[in-house]
Amino acid sequence: MKQSANKIKYVAMQLYRSSDDLSLEFDEGWMSSVHDIARYLNEHTYNEVDLDDRRSGLMAAGRLSWLLYESRSTLNGVFSEKDIFTLINCYQGIVFSPHQISTIASDVCNDLGIELDNYEVSSAAPLISKLLNLEPLQLLILADILERIWYQPPGMKTMQIPEVFGSLGIQLK
Repeated sequence: MKQSANKIKYVAMQLYRSSDDLSLEFDEGWMSSVHDIARYLNEHTYNEVDLDDRRSGLMAAGRLSWLLYESRSTLNGVFSEKDIFTLINCYQGIVFSPHQISTIASDVCNDLGIELDNYEVSSAAPLISKLLNLEPLQLLILADILERIWYQPPGMKTMQIPEVFGSLGIQLK
């Protein structure tokens, strides 16, 4: 167990050092993710079959891509374009850390000046209720889409919100 903890610390230090050239938006998400990344790499690096940290990370990216692709339809008809505008306004240019994904509802409340305990009496109640009822995978999908809206690939035509959702096979309400 001590060897495992030492490897996590070593990998974490390497990851911290690799953030030197990241923009502020990415750096914050990266630094908040370091422990989760190091833990994953520690648990999924198998030198016996040449699955080093780099390959293990790429395998994780492939699995995540598959999971997102296969699960996006669970958000069909959940959000309106107005809901997404509210979320984009809250998360202007952010890159989500794993732990931020679970705080989306409270972050939106904070952004709107609403106490989470009293959200039911606010005009944002329908959106907050939707967010509170999402499963962790659906929150991950939502975070991924919000990042895609902010960081559309260079050289591609800028897409509007319905187009981004539609291109991912998700219909807005």
